[in-house]
Amino acid sequence: MCSDEDICENEFEDDDEEYAIGGLTESINFGNFYNSTSTNFELRCFSPSISGSIPNYNGIGNLVYLNLHTNGSLTGTYTFNSNGFNPSINTWDGGVLTNENMYNYSLGSVFPVAATGGTVVVAEGANGLLEVEFDIFSSVSEYDGCYYGVPVYYETDGSGGSSGSGSGGIISNDGNGAFHKPFNPKTW
Repeated sequence: MCSDEDICENEFEDDDEEYAIGGLTESINFGNFYNSTSTNFELRCFSPSISGSIPNYNGIGNLVYLNLHTNGSLTGTYTFNSNGFNPSINTWDGGVLTNENMYNYSLGSVFPVAATGGTVVVAEGANGLLEVEFDIFSSVSEYDGCYYGVPVYYETDGSGGSSGSGSGGIISNDGNGAFHKPFNPKTW
């Protein structure tokens, strides 16, 4: 009665290849970054070969980058955001990197292949568990996959606002309920 088809294997595929994710994964709550009606989360799912943390990553691997425009909760079904810097609730944008040196991503010298359409579905479980299913269209390919696990959660300290300036600090949860302010996001 059970089927392995419903089990997320922390990977995505295009027409020809499968790519691992499920290693370092980060969820960053930027609050009302773009406008006063949506709460914005960045979800970054790296492959197991990637190490580091914001803003310094190392290793060659894969990245699924999702910029989620939410009602305040990650849970939901998201359609592609085609409204640039004034996104509606339950929309997303982002992209994909495959077989890339993530140090170059840290430096801002490579960027994910931008999505042009698709759907993202996010379910939250107990203790920060996320299940994310995505179907991402780009000018290069279609990427279909899922992530299942507990990301490292980050919160902004609220001093950024909706100007898009990126000011303010990011506070990380160390997994024991303690929060730390390790850096200023203006540096990345």
